[in-house]
Amino acid sequence: MEKQKLIKKFDKQSAIYEENTRKRMMGEWRKRLVEGVQGDVLEIAVGAGANFPYYDMAQVKLTAADFSPMMLHRARRIADELRMQVNLIESDIETLEFPEHSFDYVVSTLSLCGYDNPEQVLRNISRWCRPSGRICLLEHGLGGNVLLKSTQHLLNPIARKVSGCHWNRDIIQIVRNSGLQIERMEPHWGGMIHLIWARV
Repeated sequence: MEKQKLIKKFDKQSAIYEENTRKRMMGEWRKRLVEGVQGDVLEIAVGAGANFPYYDMAQVKLTAADFSPMMLHRARRIADELRMQVNLIESDIETLEFPEHSFDYVVSTLSLCGYDNPEQVLRNISRWCRPSGRICLLEHGLGGNVLLKSTQHLLNPIARKVSGCHWNRDIIQIVRNSGLQIERMEPHWGGMIHLIWARV
């Protein structure tokens, strides 16, 4: 999908994302994902800041990026309400650049579904993360049984057109193909949701 069209889709969805943030959607998973995250932290595809309530800001210096200006507007509002200091960057994640080894942790939640080349995004993250750092992912993809997978493949063109994301990506295989080393993972919702902690 052409990038500007994709940005407009997410701009239009930003109000829903903010509402979900205020409702603490997937809050328990998000909290568990970022527990213990500290130091220089990058969150990619930050959306409306759904993870912001769960960071220990006494331990974190947070940089957050998204290509949607409306998402960043709403993320700024959430950050201000939480009295968080966050460096927000408007940028296409697939063309974003940072010096190597800039961050102790990189966080991504529900973003690998949208990229043209998710494996390359993860390889970029690997370069930006320090050798002692960790990469924390909460992602959705193919379920764990044949019927669920078939349904996701069938509905994927509609999902891509409506929401801008792929429903039928093999997230675990994408992570492994990127070269990241999975240390721990938790499947949920019939294997459609994965919490993944990885290292470079």
